[in-house]
Amino acid sequence: IFLIFFALCLLAFVFFGLPETHEVTNRRKVNPLTVIKKMATDAKVVGLAFLVACSNGISFSYFAEGSFYLINLLGLSSTQFGLTFVPISIATMVGGFFSRKKLSYHESSVVMNYGIASICIASGLFSVIILLHTFGLTLSNNALIVVVIAAQMMNMFGKCIVAGNSLALALTKYRWCIGTASSLFGCFYYCLTSLVTFGMGRLHNHTLLPMPLYFFAIAVAMVFVRYLINDQFEEV
Repeated sequence: IFLIFFALCLLAFVFFGLPETHEVTNRRKVNPLTVIKKMATDAKVVGLAFLVACSNGISFSYFAEGSFYLINLLGLSSTQFGLTFVPISIATMVGGFFSRKKLSYHESSVVMNYGIASICIASGLFSVIILLHTFGLTLSNNALIVVVIAAQMMNMFGKCIVAGNSLALALTKYRWCIGTASSLFGCFYYCLTSLVTFGMGRLHNHTLLPMPLYFFAIAVAMVFVRYLINDQFEEV
């Protein structure tokens, strides 16, 4: 109910308070089907959409699975679970500052690698610890809670870097139709994000194993796709 109310207020604010910045004289008609065909055959666009979807998918999957994980399995209250998003949000913000600083020295295609590395390290260590806990090295619930939150902080730190730089790079060749292209690109990667989140839901089995292993599988897929599209970036 709150989100509906907020969305209606935002819609009214945009409609009445946000003027159009694109002058009518500068507009040109663009055929969406032409843009779709061009983007669908562009390895750089498809690859970067996949990276954005995976990084978003990890955060969305955590939103879907984290409550079961931390409340039902590890014993947090709903209030305590809500408070865990404070450090996670801070980590996301730090990722933005880190990316901005690195962009002073490196191209976006290079900075993006830091984010992918962060997600790989976080999900890899998360998986190892949960596997050890499951098959012999029993840890307390409090220790596991710290591991989960720390891993998600690193994931969100990396997600901010990957998504921001991927979005900056994806449509550099589509400035002639940037409005249409950005709308289609957003639709595409959010459809992929929903599939990644759906996968987390399908894997849910009331144990500690699916989430970290799924995140690590996503991270490996991101490394593979990043390698495949490496030659799509022009050196500046």
